Amino acid sequence: MLLVAAVVAPAAFGSAIIGRSVSRPSLTIDQQGRAHVTYYSGGRKRVLTAWDAINALAPSTARAQVKFKIRFGQGGSGTCLPYDGPALAWVVAACKAPDGSFWALQSWVRLEQNFGGT
Repeated sequence: MLLVAAVVAPAAFGSAIIGRSVSRPSLTIDQQGRAHVTYYSGGRKRVLTAWDAINALAPSTARAQVKFKIRFGQGGSGTCLPYDGPALAWVVAACKAPDGSFWALQSWVRLEQNFGGT
């Protein structure tokens, strides 16, 4: 499972599942703060653009969480400055954006057979 995440501060992030059984993921960020993601799934090249979901809140039932806006099928280009942000688990690709924010693609295993998953 591949997720895109934007990290502005150690406790302020958003994330969204963007694909499953993914290979060859890449990430760039444009001057408008949009992430451009390319990956392969099911033998096909996939592209998307993701934005917003910055300054997410700690989980709460009292307030709605901010969410990424994602446009599948829309590619683009940008830069991927060297990542020097907080340590992240399961990182596949990470970038520092031109505005100083941090973006990352992470690979997560959601369910493991040894732990009751199928």
